[in-house]
Amino acid sequence: MSLIKECIDTLKVTTSLFPSFNPDDNCPKWLQQEKEYLSSLQHRPEMEHAKITYLEAIKHLEHAE
Repeated sequence: MSLIKECIDTLKVTTSLFPSFNPDDNCPKWLQQEKEYLSSLQHRPEMEHAKITYLEAIKHLEHAE
């Protein structure tokens, strides 16, 4: 029961701080944004990957000489 009360209190405070807050609308949007963000962390950024590939190629060339 205390968890439910805590959640209700949090919703009340959030609503008082942000009058336009709509839990039925905002919470699913936030959850989706969080999923997209976490999903993006599972892959290396393209530029980072290109830099690493370039450095590995240079390393292989140096060892080939």
